[in-house]
Amino acid sequence: MIIICGFGTVGKKAAEFLTISGRETLAIDVNEKMFENYMGKYVIGDAKEEDVLKKADVEKASTLIACTNSDAANAFIILSALAINPDLTILTRAENLESVEKLYKAGADHVIPRTAIGSRMMVKHALSPYAAEFVSRIALAKDIEIADLLLPSGSKIANKKIGDSGIRKNTGATIVAIKRDNEIFQNPNKDTTLKENDILMVVGSTEQIKRLSEMMKKGKI
Repeated sequence: MIIICGFGTVGKKAAEFLTISGRETLAIDVNEKMFENYMGKYVIGDAKEEDVLKKADVEKASTLIACTNSDAANAFIILSALAINPDLTILTRAENLESVEKLYKAGADHVIPRTAIGSRMMVKHALSPYAAEFVSRIALAKDIEIADLLLPSGSKIANKKIGDSGIRKNTGATIVAIKRDNEIFQNPNKDTTLKENDILMVVGSTEQIKRLSEMMKKGKI
């Protein structure tokens, strides 16, 4: 299970992507209004408090995403969560570059500076404008998603070539990369063979990726 602390714009988008990818998620936010029309699991409370984290079953979680808009709050959340479950993988955002090192010291495994994301995209636009525009369009589009989906053991398409898998035909989604063990195969072609436990990076509309995820879960693919 992946716990999301802070259910603002970033938290909501993270939950959406993770749900599409078939991951179990639970969100925490102190503001009850943030969960209006949200159908997933959530806990109302301050994620800095151990009682709230325990109510969210943080001891059973594999990953925690701290994405409030306060670096200090994210640091406290990390410390509190690791006190309960020291094996957690922690991802967090940093509003200020000065906070990056502090968040790592608090125990974060990955810290993503908000300003660095914008800077990186500006550099990409300068060096590779067409590629950067493509990435920007995907990031901003409401109905285009990128998701990682696990090809489960016993899948009907394991050991089949991508062209024979029926993924594109039956769902409309496109495989753009495959992670297998410690290797990543970028831009696989129709003759690339799929293996059990491959992680497929797919691009498509929200509905297409949801359809693929559901078909994989039900063993139809």
